[in-house]
Amino acid sequence: MRISGIVTGFTFALMASVPAWAADAPVADLCAVSELNGKIYGEGGLVDADGIDSDGKFQGVASLSLPLGCLLGLQVDAGAGSFGAADALGIGGHLFMRDPDSYLLGIHGTYENWDFNGVSDSVDVFHIGAEAELYLDNISLEAWAGLQDTSETGSDFFGRLTAAAYVTEDLRLAAGWRHSDDFNSGVINGEWQLSSMPLSLTAEAEFGEDSYMALSAGIKFYFGGAQKPLIDRHRQDDPVDGLFDFIGAAAGLAEKLDGGPVQDGTCEDTCCIEGTCTDDVLTDGE
Repeated sequence: MRISGIVTGFTFALMASVPAWAADAPVADLCAVSELNGKIYGEGGLVDADGIDSDGKFQGVASLSLPLGCLLGLQVDAGAGSFGAADALGIGGHLFMRDPDSYLLGIHGTYENWDFNGVSDSVDVFHIGAEAELYLDNISLEAWAGLQDTSETGSDFFGRLTAAAYVTEDLRLAAGWRHSDDFNSGVINGEWQLSSMPLSLTAEAEFGEDSYMALSAGIKFYFGGAQKPLIDRHRQDDPVDGLFDFIGAAAGLAEKLDGGPVQDGTCEDTCCIEGTCTDDVLTDGE
């Protein structure tokens, strides 16, 4: 079975279990989003992959969440990053319903523009899919899966699965699996919030195919609303953003774009993907 099939099955099993879990849960007094709130975070570290030179990794993302009535919530994200020889800009949005005591179910999409610094023209990358979260006491099971499309390749499946444990109400440890464009990686990360202020420290390590490795640490600032434990911020305020989650797949795309000319035709440039030029293709003798 292909890995994408496994991810798809797990994701939709989790999504299917959410309504059943919600039906057994008591009626919540909390709304999908507690009130207008947001976060700003930045992180830095190292990234290494076949398609990206080993170098620094820096990114920053800002998010704003607001309630739409009591059942629904909306979040918008915007960010920028530098990943070795690649630079990226991105925006994202979530529309979701949530019971903070039991589940979240919604739609999440992102748009990213990647510049591989001379390898080719910039590449647009789109992700759109369903997102689901299931809350089991201090455990959260989270999934985001759907379709990816780019300005240089066809559409493909992507998925992100995460299992997180809140060791304390202000300390989250998580492990996950990411799949995009036939690239797979494993992730471990953590977040610790200072109990006396809306500030947390983050760390993440990701390892994947094609010698991919990324290590990072950062700081996150929350604003809007009263001070609350980290577990409540995650379940009552803003969902996890999806910007720049698939850097390893982007590195693979960069390597394809730098793969050289096709063998049975002449390209106007030197870039091709799976035998097809990224710009105009001229057949032999024309």
